Amino acid sequence: MKKLAKKGFSMIELLFVMVIIATLSAIAIPSFKSDASILTSMKSDARNVITQVQTTYVENQNYTDAAGTYTDEDEDGFAQDLMNDQNVAVSKGNTIFVTAIDCNGVTDGDGCFTIDVRNEEIDDKAVQFNSETKGSIFLNDNL
Repeated sequence: MKKLAKKGFSMIELLFVMVIIATLSAIAIPSFKSDASILTSMKSDARNVITQVQTTYVENQNYTDAAGTYTDEDEDGFAQDLMNDQNVAVSKGNTIFVTAIDCNGVTDGDGCFTIDVRNEEIDDKAVQFNSETKGSIFLNDNL
């Protein structure tokens, strides 16, 4: 008679592998919330607010209506009553500062705008944007 070959893994072997994977996950998951992931959320929030500020400018022909400080106070993922009651997504811990500035011959603060995004977990870095320079969103780590 032929002897049957063992196929598959025993329950003990599978349990052992699952314990190893769970241990590695417990070590790795806290490190995923690194400065890089927080900075990515800050850049994303800056892009969202740039779009919202520009939309507000088209409607009102000034940036002062969009100027202010925005945070997710209700922890629902949005800054409330932002720019004519339009909500903008704000990541947890981020604070967004929008400022109307003078530029392009306009001196009443409606010529351009700046955006400064900060996070409570990273004190020494900010994500910034200045519409006057028509540049991109950049990281300022010289605070």
